[in-house]
Amino acid sequence: MNPRYLAYCKMMGKTPDEMLVHDAIEWPGGIMTGFMLWIQGKWWEWDGLNNHPSREPHGEAQHKAFDLWLNNQ
Repeated sequence: MNPRYLAYCKMMGKTPDEMLVHDAIEWPGGIMTGFMLWIQGKWWEWDGLNNHPSREPHGEAQHKAFDLWLNNQ
């Protein structure tokens, strides 16, 4: 399973299975919408903390730093 999705579940206090059920109710017709909005917000937060323009692409080193930051929240 995607480690970023697992971080989403952890921050929401749910298991992946519980999160899927929750999001199916919360976002009918778009079950992954909650995760997509959450991960986009986390990227914007990380960009702000790291003085990275939000519209600029992220390289491999930035993805690694983002994942480390995300898993240590």
